[in-house]
Amino acid sequence: MLDGRAATVADALALARRRVDAAYRAFAALRREFGTGVDRARATAAWDALSEARRAAFVQETGLGIEAFVDMLGFVPDAGSGRTEEEGRHALAAAAAATVGWTAPQAAAPVRFDTWLVELFASREPYDHVSRAFLRDNLRRVLEAPSLAGRFDNAEPPGTDAWRVRQRGIELDLARRVAVLHNAGRLDLATRPDLQAWLEANPRVWVSQYARQFVTDDARGNWDALRCASGLAPGTGLQLARLEAMPARPTPRPGPSRRLLAQ
Repeated sequence: MLDGRAATVADALALARRRVDAAYRAFAALRREFGTGVDRARATAAWDALSEARRAAFVQETGLGIEAFVDMLGFVPDAGSGRTEEEGRHALAAAAAATVGWTAPQAAAPVRFDTWLVELFASREPYDHVSRAFLRDNLRRVLEAPSLAGRFDNAEPPGTDAWRVRQRGIELDLARRVAVLHNAGRLDLATRPDLQAWLEANPRVWVSQYARQFVTDDARGNWDALRCASGLAPGTGLQLARLEAMPARPTPRPGPSRRLLAQ
């Protein structure tokens, strides 16, 4: 059941996707209209000043309410700590997806969609399935980008040293781009032909640090790190294989990953 109607998991995912998209649009539009870093009192006053129709549309489209509205206006990015504009936008979008009310087959009562997903992925098999799908989707988006056409071809004779050198370069390039797409959520940045030059020119931006760690440190090469959440059970989720191009060195002990503002 979905919001009182017979529905499939696909229906729930589609509704969650619509709420995510609506939250993305609202985050950008409201911050342009009312400003950023707005304190709670002024943000609450802005909500109260909205017409009843606008408040109803916000709730209907995103599933969110006044608290999320206040958070959208009050969020202040800090690129040095990883609190980027994109991370704030993703956090509010994740909160919107979580508002979907879902009753699984044979369930006694409806639960929030995020609660149902957490229970589902407590089992390693479906959790790994989704994590692999997540990685494949990011990789597909990079590989299919028109701006990178032909960039990942290896025309060197197979089995030669030149082929292996070229393949290592391809792997590193792909790994950096997938890391950037995950962390920044920006396909335009992840697929710009001069990405490496941009990363070198912006070494202190968090996404640059993340991309650098992703290709050199196994602690970043796991599903826990990829979804920007900590607190999962030890060993839960997908452990990525070391890329051939990664330098050979002892595997460090994974530390806590940076969190999104809301999970």
